[in-house]
Amino acid sequence: MSSCRLFICALSVVAAGCAPLTMKSQLQQQENVALSASIGSEMLRVTRSSPLPNAFGRADLFGGTVDRGFVSLRFQGYHTDGSLVFRVVDIETRSNETTMSRYGGSHTNITAQRYGNTVYATAQTYSAPRGSTTLLSPNSTEFRLPAEFPQEFEIHDVTIKLLGSGPTSVRYKLERRHGGNQ
Repeated sequence: MSSCRLFICALSVVAAGCAPLTMKSQLQQQENVALSASIGSEMLRVTRSSPLPNAFGRADLFGGTVDRGFVSLRFQGYHTDGSLVFRVVDIETRSNETTMSRYGGSHTNITAQRYGNTVYATAQTYSAPRGSTTLLSPNSTEFRLPAEFPQEFEIHDVTIKLLGSGPTSVRYKLERRHGGNQ
C-alpha cells in the first residue's frame, strides 16, 4: 500500500473518531400504517440515545451509544364526559459513561530494584473509571381530547393522527415530523 493511501486511511479513521455528540431518537412503532391501542396500551415509544463520548469529548470510534431515556404515550380510556384520556411519560437519563469506563481495563505496573542479592518489587494496579447511568424522575402528564375524528396532536417529534375509536380502543397513525432518526 502506498504511503498516500495509508495516510488517507489514517485520516479517515481520525475523522470518524471526531464526530460530534448528537442526540438520536428512534420511533419503536411503525409509521404511516393504521394501528390500534386498547385501554392501557402503549401507542408510542420514542427512545433516545447519544454517542458514547471518547477521551476528547467526541463520538466513540466504534459506534458505542449511551441510553438517554424515552417518551411513551398510552391510551388510558374514556373520561365520564366521553373524551379520550392519554398519559405521556418522559424519562431522561444522566450518564458519566465514556469509552474509558466501558472499554478500559485495568493494568498493573511492576517495578523492581536490586540491592545486593535482594530484589525489591512494587506492583501498582490502575483500574479504569466506572461509568454509571441514572434515571431521572419521570415527567408524567395526563390529558384529555374530545372524541372527534379525525384529529391530530404531537408528542416529541411525532404526529399522532387519531382515526377513530371503539368501546375499549383507539385507532391511529404515527408520522415523524423530521422523517426518521434525528
